[in-house]
Amino acid sequence: MAFCFVLNTRYLVPQLKLIMLKKIFLSLLITSSVYVASAQASVDFSSIKLEQKSDYAPAEATVLKVADYILSTPADKNSLDRIKSMQFLMKWMEGTPDYQFPIGHQIVKASNNNPDLLGVYLAAITKFSLENKDQSKDHKVVMLNGFKQFLTYCFNRSNNVKTNATIKKYKAAEEKGELEKVLEL
Repeated sequence: MAFCFVLNTRYLVPQLKLIMLKKIFLSLLITSSVYVASAQASVDFSSIKLEQKSDYAPAEATVLKVADYILSTPADKNSLDRIKSMQFLMKWMEGTPDYQFPIGHQIVKASNNNPDLLGVYLAAITKFSLENKDQSKDHKVVMLNGFKQFLTYCFNRSNNVKTNATIKKYKAAEEKGELEKVLEL
């Protein structure tokens, strides 16, 4: 049985949500303060307000663009664009009233506390949810498809990802058609 918690739901234990989000944001903030880049952001995030529930649906096209950007660019801790994109994506995920995003122990283990890899997974589940709205409420389907995109990203050599034993295990399971079983979904 897979452990799964969902962002932005009243059933989530508030302390777990707060702790996980603080760790993710802290990791990204540390990364962004340590690595300064001169790249120009591809999206002006300051012009996108995410303050009220009604602000989130109009931002979906931008969120999809941001998820595509994260999934199509190599892992690079020096990329300010990438860091800002992940921060915006996570802010949207946390506040949107229309979607819930499953983050299970499987991705925590696979990402090995690497905020960039966790960001890739978050981009993958967001992209899947936005492109498949009719399936976005099925957490197993979202997680499975998010993991497939995550693995594709990790095994694309141009993305500069050092795969660990867990990621390799999940990839082997995917190739055998057993990813859902190994993920315990």
